[in-house]
Amino acid sequence: MVVLAGASQPAVGITPRVLARAPVDGFALPGLFLIGVGVASALAAAGFLLGWRWRWAAPLERRIGYRWPWAATIAVGVLLLAFETAELLLIPFHPVLHPLFIACSLAIVALAWAVRRRYAVSHDDPYRALVRLGD
Repeated sequence: MVVLAGASQPAVGITPRVLARAPVDGFALPGLFLIGVGVASALAAAGFLLGWRWRWAAPLERRIGYRWPWAATIAVGVLLLAFETAELLLIPFHPVLHPLFIACSLAIVALAWAVRRRYAVSHDDPYRALVRLGD
C-alpha cells in the first residue's frame, strides 16, 4: 500500500528509477491494476466455491460454454501473464520474482484449462433453460 501511495521503497530496491523504460511514472497505476486483478481472482474463487449463478453472466456462459468463474480464472491468468511479460521487458530483471510470477500465471491458466469440462455449461442445465426463456 505504501508503494501504491507513491512512496518509494529503497530498502527493497523499489524506486522510481526502475520505471525508467515503463510507460508510467509511478507505481499507482500498476498497483491499482493488480488490486483489480486480485479482486477479480477473489470473485472467481468465490464463484467456484459458492456456486454463484449471476443473471448478467448467463449470456457469457452461453456464448463460451463454460461457467463464469472458469472464464474469469482464465482471464486473470492471461492478464497476469501479460502484465509480468510486459514488466519483464520494461523494468530490470528480478531473478526470483519474474520467473515465479510467470510460472504462477501459467499454472493458473493450465489448471483452469485442465478442469474445464467440470465447469462446462450443459444443455440440460435448468438455469440455462430458465435464462433462455427470459431472453
